[in-house]
Formats: sequence, C-alpha cells, structure tokens
Amino acid sequence: MEKYDVLVVGAGPAGTAVTKHIAKKGYKVLVVDSKENPGTPQKCSGLFSKNILHIAGLKKNEILCEIKGARIHSPSGEKINIRTKETQGYVVDRTIFDTRLLDEAKSAGAEIRTKTRFLKYENNIAYFSDSKPIFTKIIIGADGSNSIVAKNFGFPELEKKILGVINLYPEKPKDDIVELYLSRKTAPGLFAWKIPRKDDVEFGIGADKNTMQYFNRFLLLQNVKKKPKATTGGIIPLKWRDETVRRNCLLVGDAAGHTKATTGGGVVLSIRSAKIAAEAVCSALQKDDIAILSTYEIKWKKEIGRDLKYALLIRKFLNSLDDSEIDKLVAISSQNEVVAFLKENGDMDYPTKMIFVAIKRPKIWVPYMRFLPKIVKCILQH
Repeated sequence: MEKYDVLVVGAGPAGTAVTKHIAKKGYKVLVVDSKENPGTPQKCSGLFSKNILHIAGLKKNEILCEIKGARIHSPSGEKINIRTKETQGYVVDRTIFDTRLLDEAKSAGAEIRTKTRFLKYENNIAYFSDSKPIFTKIIIGADGSNSIVAKNFGFPELEKKILGVINLYPEKPKDDIVELYLSRKTAPGLFAWKIPRKDDVEFGIGADKNTMQYFNRFLLLQNVKKKPKATTGGIIPLKWRDETVRRNCLLVGDAAGHTKATTGGGVVLSIRSAKIAAEAVCSALQKDDIAILSTYEIKWKKEIGRDLKYALLIRKFLNSLDDSEIDKLVAISSQNEVVAFLKENGDMDYPTKMIFVAIKRPKIWVPYMRFLPKIVKCILQH
C-alpha cells in the first residue's frame, strides 16, 4: 500500500494552494479530484477583487474582463453608480485559473489523481472509487460545501447555505462594470447580477429558496428570452463551520465555509486560509504531533475570522430589510459623500477595513442611523 504524508481531497483553489505549500516543504502529498478536469464546468462567476493579484496572481490568458466598478439597483429602480478609473476586480476563466494552480502544485512535487472519487477514511486508510486505497497521516477536505470528508469525520453541518445559478449568453459586453439587483422579490437571501465577460454576458442569482423560480422571473424582467449557451450553479455557504479541525483532518475553502456572506465569493479568503492550513500541517509533520493541527483553526479565525463575521452581520442586516427599506438604504448610499467613500475604501473581501474607516467619518454613517434598531437587533442575534 502506498503511503503519503497528506491526502488532499478536492483540486479547487483552496485544495491546490494547500497542496503546493506542503509539497514545497518536501512532504509526500496526493491530491485527488472526482472530475477529469478540475475547474470544469465552471461553477462560479470567476469575479475576483484586485486582492487576487497578491494572493495567487493572474496570468494574462486567465483574465476575461477587467472590472472598473458596480451599479447597484434598488427594488424601485434607483441606482448607485460606483465607477473608478482603476481596475477594482477581474472576471477570470476559472478553468484556466484552476488548471494553472493545479500545475503549480504538481511542479512543487505533489501527485495528482483526477477522476478519483474519495469514499471514506478509516484507521489512516483512504478509500476511493477508482483507485487503490492509500495510507496517509493527515487528510484535508477541500471538496466543497457538500464535503464527503466532512461527513466522514462527523463535522458540524454548514448552517447557512444558498443556491447560486448562472446563465451565459453569447454577447459582446457593452460595459466594464458589474450590475447588482437588490430585492427580496427578486433574490431573497442574496441578490441577482449581470457580469460582463470577454465574449459573453453572465446573468446569475443567489437565493435561499425557490432559486430557479426567482431566476426565471429575473431573466424575464431583464428581457432575456434567448437560450443560454451554458448553465451552471452550486451551493454557496454563507457561514463557516463551527469546527474545521478534527483529529488528523482539516477543512479548507468551501468545505470549511470560508466564503463571504456579503457576496458569496470566497477564493481570496480560501487561499489565505489554505496557506495557514499548510503551515499547521507542516509543523505537525515536522514535530510528529497531530495536536498541532488545532493551531490552524486558531490562526484562520485570527486572520480572516473578523472579516467573515462582519460579512455575515452585514448579510443578516440586509436580509432583515423589506423592499421599501432597501430603497431607503440605496437612496442614502447614492449620496455623493457615500459614493466617494465607497470608491476610495470599498473592498469586496475585507469589510472590516471599510467599517473602521467609516467610523471616523460621521458624515458617512450618521444617515444610516435610521436603521439603528435593526442593526442592533442583528448584532444581538449574531
């Protein structure tokens, strides 16, 4: 039986990031994925903030479109236009991006097995559907929100999840901004969106109930009648798991619930937490002490936990509003001082920075005091 130091289940960005950093230290790592080509089909929009440049970098052939801002639509049709001269984000071809990260893990010394479905793990032995069992000291679940690894180890369930659905239409984009549609009648639980790509336009929605019903209604309101060239989607966790380490097992990425409740995105934070996981794993292997794995949960909560908590608090507040209140929120947010503030300080990944800067500027936050009772209620329930 082949023996490995680490088995990573799932070859998405979090899985390949943790694999690469462990393999670089000279440990024997195997990463498996049930798909023949990880990243295919693309299940997310591939919209990353500019923070991705510092976290994983981007190659020219991975970039489909540079994003210069956002237009936010209220239920009544009012808009907030937040546009900058500088690039604020990138729409990325996830298939090319994910493949590049997988190649980097392989170049670091990791072994890759695709078309290999993980089944179970018992007594340090991992079993697969299309491969012989292996021995591994540590196992890492990077296999998404429906993680088989998490189920195998009895981790707590993800408490808050929504379904996201995407349609792609062949059409040359006319703009370089993202359009967001806020309304409980349009997309309860999150929002609907329109994103430009290289040669396509993407319409999508995230909702906590009857997602396809709301999506079809949204497309009708957008006067989209032609058939899409592609449809995809998946489960998006909005809250982290209460535990991400058990015995000799760690969870990273969507499997850990490392996604932002504000937007549903999570690649930047997932790759950051994967690097923290790699440090804990390498230290545990070096000192031959599995108990050191617990430092992963302590460190990721210290480094990204506050941003995840603030994002969840903001999401709870937004979901507590009815459409008339969302209209009032958008009206306040469309004021010149607020728009200028968002252009200067807005950050898709790290809301903590924006909140702390806003606290020092009463002109920004005082108008929102009409929502104070709901804000306080959300804080007390948090």
